[in-house]
Amino acid sequence: MRRARVCLTVKRWMAAGLSATEAIAQAAREHGVSKGTLARWWWGDRRLPGVAGIENVAAWAGLLAPRWGMKEHEAPMPEAAWRQLLALWLRPEKPSLRMCYRQVQRMAQQHGWRLPSFASVARRVQRLPKPLVVLQREGKEAYDRLWPPMKRSVAHLAALEWVNADGHRLDVFVRLPERFGGGIERVHLVAWQDIYSRKILAWRLTPTLNAYSVILSFADLVTEYGVPDHALMDNGREFGAKCVSGKAQWRFRFKAAEDEMTGILPLLGVDVHWATPFHGQAKPIERAFRDLAEAISKDPRLAGAYTGNKPDAKPENYGSKAVEWALLEQVVREAIAEHNARTGRRTETAKGASFDAVFAESFGRRVVKRLAPSQRAMLLLASEPVTVRQNGTFEVAGNTYGIDPRLGLAGKRIVARFDPDDLKKPVMVFSLDGRLLGEAAPTVRRFDDQAAAQSFKREQRRAKRAYREHMASLEKLAGMEIPAAVAAGDVPAPAAVRMVQPMVPERERDEDVEALVAKADAFILEMSRLTAAGGGV
Repeated sequence: MRRARVCLTVKRWMAAGLSATEAIAQAAREHGVSKGTLARWWWGDRRLPGVAGIENVAAWAGLLAPRWGMKEHEAPMPEAAWRQLLALWLRPEKPSLRMCYRQVQRMAQQHGWRLPSFASVARRVQRLPKPLVVLQREGKEAYDRLWPPMKRSVAHLAALEWVNADGHRLDVFVRLPERFGGGIERVHLVAWQDIYSRKILAWRLTPTLNAYSVILSFADLVTEYGVPDHALMDNGREFGAKCVSGKAQWRFRFKAAEDEMTGILPLLGVDVHWATPFHGQAKPIERAFRDLAEAISKDPRLAGAYTGNKPDAKPENYGSKAVEWALLEQVVREAIAEHNARTGRRTETAKGASFDAVFAESFGRRVVKRLAPSQRAMLLLASEPVTVRQNGTFEVAGNTYGIDPRLGLAGKRIVARFDPDDLKKPVMVFSLDGRLLGEAAPTVRRFDDQAAAQSFKREQRRAKRAYREHMASLEKLAGMEIPAAVAAGDVPAPAAVRMVQPMVPERERDEDVEALVAKADAFILEMSRLTAAGGGV
């Protein structure tokens, strides 16, 4: 309405004999409006139609209404040309929009496309969803950073309930011991961390990441603290090996087979979980490695052996020294001890205390599963799934072993657990699901070892005698009279009848077992409390 009143003043001055330009200038002075703005209202532009030539004055207000927030008219663009422009521009190489527009212009001459101006196309591109542009031009990591981070709480957990493990290559040149073949290499640190408290529970140094270093470090954890309930690991070759996590659910490493061996962790009842690949935030131990890597590699005692954490960050004294294995172990041991004992931690569970204190407080209120010494010794043995030949022999590490034929394992898959440092010892034979079946002795002996030959012959004769006695008993049974068959219809009557009870679903049985375990844990805790208080049982 305000604009319409100003334009009516222009009309009156034109009716008084002024030209349109003079009337606009006079009306602009009277109403305090710029001449350019009033000229746009009168003559119109691409957004306003203007009121010049409109005889119906009542329609002026509607024609002069502001178009704030209204979509402007946009030049049409052929759909094929628009798709071609997006295909050229939404690439990881991040080409400029103007270059892509020029390429589409050349294609338009061939296909007969009529393209809008570059400014119009640029406005179209600016309206594309930002997540789409970031994903296509900057990649998945940049796309993930657009979303708000999710914080995972551990307050409901307890010490040793969840552990996670990983390996980290230290930035130090080390002189390897003879048992590792000697030489100078960078070594790996394999560590297990408690997720609730963030304490490093066990670790090992190894020249290469392999399954045996994982098993040995896990054996240290079990010996010192007990068997955890859950383990979070990545799906690397060392953690996804069959001897570590065989038959664990969702194990996407190596070829899965129904007759594969059961790994150490599933065998001990540890639920194995797999972290997101190439996602450091999925495992809390990655944060610990960031601190430990600097504390270990840049220790003053290792000066000259530091390699730098990337190729273009080598120190001035690069390669001037290689530290001894024992010294590195001492440095690692001290660094991890300091890492666990440092106060002022700001994690959800620490709240200013140390990782050691948080773990000790929660660990003192738990019932922990532990292994007998013989069971722990099982962890320290190497394992290898093999197939027994028809003659009862199999090979492990180039040595041949024989199994008692009475076990009936010919042609079957077994797990041989052996001491890699002494292959002359008998091999322990297990089923694929972890049951002990027996032992297998080496079949290759010294030519002049008469005692071994005599012992082997005695065992053969003993087995032959047992089989003959068994056959004699079968022949006696064969001579007995066989009673006549029961005539059809003569069905014996039962003493009593009861209705068939439905089978309990697996899920309900699991809940019952968990309830019993919880009651047993509560009873054990109460017994320990009474014992500590000096009360009777």
